[in-house]
Amino acid sequence: MTETLKIHEVIPCSRANGPSIRYTIWFQGCTFNCKGCINPATHSTTDGYQVSIDGLIKDIIANEKIEGITLTGGEPLLQAETIIIFLKELKLRSNLGIILLTGYSYSELKIKSYFPELSTYIDLIVAGRYIEDQRISYGLRGSANKEYVFLTNRYTIEEIENSPLAEIQFFDNKKIISGSFIDIFLE
Repeated sequence: MTETLKIHEVIPCSRANGPSIRYTIWFQGCTFNCKGCINPATHSTTDGYQVSIDGLIKDIIANEKIEGITLTGGEPLLQAETIIIFLKELKLRSNLGIILLTGYSYSELKIKSYFPELSTYIDLIVAGRYIEDQRISYGLRGSANKEYVFLTNRYTIEEIENSPLAEIQFFDNKKIISGSFIDIFLE
């Protein structure tokens, strides 16, 4: 498989990006420019790095500690067609849970041509633009206007809302502070 995804960062074992232990992928590129965004370093479409879908899937599947993956950003759906290829192959090779955080509202997503197929691979979508004046610091929403869209019964609202607020990890000469209130990637 030769397709690639543009990535900002990966945390192979995260507890602050959904229930249980998750492989969290921050995608590079976002055009929403939400005021007060916690991760503006993910906005540029020229930064980040390319990873092969096959290599990413192998890395994810080799990680026996995780219950699922979280796709965040940036805006993952700027790469929607390639993400569908990625998720389809991942689902063929694993039974991992999938959470997608997107700036698109659910009503915007439902009219996207790719949404019917995309939705077959996802358990939970956290949908909506970040609104700084409605900031919250629990769960995965970030601001009160965002909505949880449960596409399966794999997760409960209680599991999502009780995810840890933050975590600090050190690996590969980086310090990563991540959670519902902040994502900082330090060299």
